Order: sequence, then structure tokens, then C-alpha cells
Amino acid sequence: MVGRKYYKVIADHYAEVRQYGIAQKYYLAANTPRNAIDMYIKASMWDEAHKLCTKHMLPDEVANLYIQQVSIYACDLVWYTIIT
Repeated sequence: MVGRKYYKVIADHYAEVRQYGIAQKYYLAANTPRNAIDMYIKASMWDEAHKLCTKHMLPDEVANLYIQQVSIYACDLVWYTIIT
């Protein structure tokens, strides 16, 4: 399909305007589920991110993503503790 190459651009637009469900639809149509997962993580929509992770990623990839997110938030917590 000719329009398929624009699906990610369309998805990015909808993510930017916080229309996450529509953005997800276009990310999946563009075959970029990781972009949808990252969108939900950025929006702190953990349940939605988890649903996509378990559907579109291998178990080891999901575990690595969770470890990465925990380390990011642990660093944020350390900095928050230092400055307050």
C-alpha cells in the first residue's frame, strides 16, 4: 500500500497531540510496535505499554525493557532525593 510509508508520521502526530489510541493504531499499521510502547511509557500509561510489550516483544526483550525503565526511574529518584 502506498500510504503505509506515512503511517509512522501520522502516528507521531497523533502521539504528539495525545490521541494515543489512534497513534497506536498507526504505529502498529507501520509495523513499529516499539514506537507505540515508547509512547505509552513516555505518557506513564504502564498498563497499555505492558499489553503491547507482551504481545509484540519476546519475554527477554520485555524483561530488558523493564530493567531499563527501573534504572531510569531509580536515577531520577536519587537526583530528586539529593535536590530536596
